[in-house]
Amino acid sequence: MTVAVLAIFRFYHHKAPWLIMAMFVGRHVPTDIGPMHHKIPSYILTHRKRWALTQKELARLFGAKSETQVSRWERSIRKPTLHVVLASQVIFGETPEDMFPKLYSEVEERVMQQAHKLYTSLAGSTSKASKRKLELLDDVLRRAIGRSNDHEV
Repeated sequence: MTVAVLAIFRFYHHKAPWLIMAMFVGRHVPTDIGPMHHKIPSYILTHRKRWALTQKELARLFGAKSETQVSRWERSIRKPTLHVVLASQVIFGETPEDMFPKLYSEVEERVMQQAHKLYTSLAGSTSKASKRKLELLDDVLRRAIGRSNDHEV
């Protein structure tokens, strides 16, 4: 590795290890890529109001016990369950990434960090299984970069 590559690796290794992975697999990565912690962690309130639903009505649609749960999700006091995330897509027609951008960003960042660790552990392996795993990791990275580029527009 060149001195410049080593310097970049040391700087980004703990901040965004999957950025390093992208560099080594030859992908273009936008300079501002990384976790995008949006100001609005959830759009439940926005969509509920858009459709003139009460918290009680939305709680019923979600199958929640009370409107208090909806209030907690709206104010980000509680993270939504998988059921609520999927039900939101069914009800409002929005992807989890669009309904819960902060949560999605947090999950994506954790997955990318783990993908980097797996990628590093496979370095130099030439087995058929390792090649398949590297293909998957390349696809994971490509999708993350594509999403980041989509958000730049």
